[in-house]
Amino acid sequence: MDDHHVRIHRLDDVLKDAYHERVAYNAMPRGEHFRDLSTVIITAVRGDRRETRSMNCPKCNHLITYEHFSSNGFHPMVVESWKRMIRPMNQPIVEVVSSGYEVGDAYEHSIEAVLNNPDLAKFKYILFIEDDMIIPWMPGTRGPLFELYRHMDTYDVAGALYWTKGEVSMPLIFGDPARGTDNYEALTNWDSGDVVECNGTGMGFTLFKMDLFKDARVDRPWFHTLQNVDEGGMTQDLYFYRKIRRLGYRICVDTSIKCGHLDVRTGQVY
Repeated sequence: MDDHHVRIHRLDDVLKDAYHERVAYNAMPRGEHFRDLSTVIITAVRGDRRETRSMNCPKCNHLITYEHFSSNGFHPMVVESWKRMIRPMNQPIVEVVSSGYEVGDAYEHSIEAVLNNPDLAKFKYILFIEDDMIIPWMPGTRGPLFELYRHMDTYDVAGALYWTKGEVSMPLIFGDPARGTDNYEALTNWDSGDVVECNGTGMGFTLFKMDLFKDARVDRPWFHTLQNVDEGGMTQDLYFYRKIRRLGYRICVDTSIKCGHLDVRTGQVY
């Protein structure tokens, strides 16, 4: 056999070995232990409340006006569910609690504080958890937070499923992207367990990429509650989602993660 055929034979062996090594490499199991899952958890708490009350003095029967003070902490059901949430090990996790602000202002000030901190600004994600949210226990998984992490290679925002409070309760999944970025009709054409792409959802248990808040194209304020009907009447979450959807960012809701939405006044869970 001449040198030409020997060289070809050796090249074939090299390519064959490389192919088998590549197949073996692709078959190796992979985890997320070395993936950056650094997360800032932000919660807006209702805070303390002062109100003026009046009563008739039981002794002199004169009208007395006094100030009533109450502190709104976390409901025990909420605390118990949060204690069960599994967090990534060996990953930086920092909690930020904002108390007493209107919810849009609370998130605005919290994000600003995070970005102004040179260490926190390097984190990868922000997880919003509202103070009336009951986080589910999900047997057979590492828990709802890890289920949200799974979607972040495809989406920029991933939320859990929960329902509005009230007699007419509906899932917070709004807007079919196929019908435009400004469509916010309630979506109901999905099955339990589906990952539904949408234009907006709530912020009850919702994971955001930190880079969303570093994008200079997203004008301030990020979060703002439009109370005036003439302005469109929009909650702080949809106000932000509208901005990022117009820039092409993607949002989804994982309907396998079912959170309870607690009415703290009545104890009813939706």
